[in-house]
Amino acid sequence: MTQKELLYIEDTLGHLKTMEQLLLNAKSNLEDANLKQFVGKQLTKTRQQYNEIFKLLGWHMQDQFLMTQLLDESKSICNLLNNGTLEADDS
Repeated sequence: MTQKELLYIEDTLGHLKTMEQLLLNAKSNLEDANLKQFVGKQLTKTRQQYNEIFKLLGWHMQDQFLMTQLLDESKSICNLLNNGTLEADDS
């Protein structure tokens, strides 16, 4: 997998996690039952999309944490090979 492809996957997973947090926050602050139900459905869809990415890549759900770490390490190795530098870990 190329560095660009790894970045696409990382971005997509990050966007889906951000969307999940936004939807959780919105759902907890809503009072209208219909709107809360709609946001709940969107939250379910977002989680399904996140999980589907791992299935498409052939990874089992219990391996998500490991594979996320592997993606980060692979990206760092690609940066080192391409640029001669490592990016700082912001986590």
